[in-house]
Amino acid sequence: MSQHRIRGWFGILAIAALAVAFLYPGVAHAAVGGTVTGTVVDGADAGIGGITVVPLSMVDGRWVEHWDGLQVVTAADGSYELTLPVGDYRFRFIDTQGLVTATLGERYYAYTYYPNANWVDAGTTQVVELDGSYSLGETVLVEGATISGTVTADAGGAPLSGIHAVAGVQFSGGWPGVLEGITDSNGEYTIVGLPPGTYQVHFDDLNHAYASERYNDQFTYRLDLAEQFVIDGPGTSVSGIDAALSAACSISGTITGSTTPLNGARVWLAAWNDSGQYWMWAEQTTSANDGSADGRYTLSGLRAGTYRLMVEGRWVVGE
Repeated sequence: MSQHRIRGWFGILAIAALAVAFLYPGVAHAAVGGTVTGTVVDGADAGIGGITVVPLSMVDGRWVEHWDGLQVVTAADGSYELTLPVGDYRFRFIDTQGLVTATLGERYYAYTYYPNANWVDAGTTQVVELDGSYSLGETVLVEGATISGTVTADAGGAPLSGIHAVAGVQFSGGWPGVLEGITDSNGEYTIVGLPPGTYQVHFDDLNHAYASERYNDQFTYRLDLAEQFVIDGPGTSVSGIDAALSAACSISGTITGSTTPLNGARVWLAAWNDSGQYWMWAEQTTSANDGSADGRYTLSGLRAGTYRLMVEGRWVVGE
């Protein structure tokens, strides 16, 4: 049985079988400011219970989900009330119960950002002031779409378990990840709860045994070559989004100053673009980012290719 995940900037909700586990907390919050109310309904204007309403705050230029006690779940009639500190917020509506029951063949709803967006940057901000009371009105959810496929090893064709298949939605020239499925022992995954939109899928092995890639057989940084597909209606199923992953490569080393290890140095990896005949940025890390304080760095999960390395603005490895 594949697993389903909700992806946010820093908050990730992992759902496996009938269990829901919060892996990463959201941001810290201060004193109470005001209340935000509303109702979640379906296309027939019937209230939907069990929908999680997650507020987001801006932190370091990014909208961060609050999985820290500020989120609420709608009542049986679809109503909800959030009690929030003073601040600026956006809101994500997620059918967490539906994501679980979807593994049993039940209906589930697509996520949305208030008022009706498939990415947070396209949402609307609600300012909450001290003792303020605000209504978001009705938020309509549609039946969720699915993307599914199988992931195997390029050499030998064995099914790969534990691979993250991430759906990225098209927005403002990028493809931010919004939902993901994790392959089971048969290498099969299903991403559920997607709203209509244009998507790409990329595949990641968090153990770095297999190289990451975008569908269909493209480097992760080649957004221009990765295949796109359109989900044009509620409840649509897109299948056969398969991947055969190659064994991963890695690049590692140590960065030193005049006599001592240099920690926190910025390391960039550039890859050769065969079609355009130019170098393009592929990966980035910092030295000693594992807390080792010895200047070491590692870039993992790489596909075989031609690369150059830059440290703090200086090319240090040739082609």
